[in-house]
Amino acid sequence: AATGTVGLRIPAGAVARALLAAFAGPVIGTSANKTGAADPADAKTVQKAIGGQIDLVLDGGRVTLGVPSTVIDCTAEPARILREGAISRAALQAKIALA
Repeated sequence: AATGTVGLRIPAGAVARALLAAFAGPVIGTSANKTGAADPADAKTVQKAIGGQIDLVLDGGRVTLGVPSTVIDCTAEPARILREGAISRAALQAKIALA
């Protein structure tokens, strides 16, 4: 990221979880879309958008796009929500201090 930070994510999809379970360590990746572009729902759309810039597209079938991930900046105290998504502010505040 331009900020010098990294993001950590725990996916809900079965294919992504199976892939992660097959590795002994972390898997590094990028978003499947360019900044500001719509989220792709299938491998064909990813291939069209960024195919020439990546080595592999794992096709786990079409996905149902839902609520985006919640993004939290943990570099400051208290942490702050950059984007509220699947995990609500209230649920987070029950676990951690937020700005």
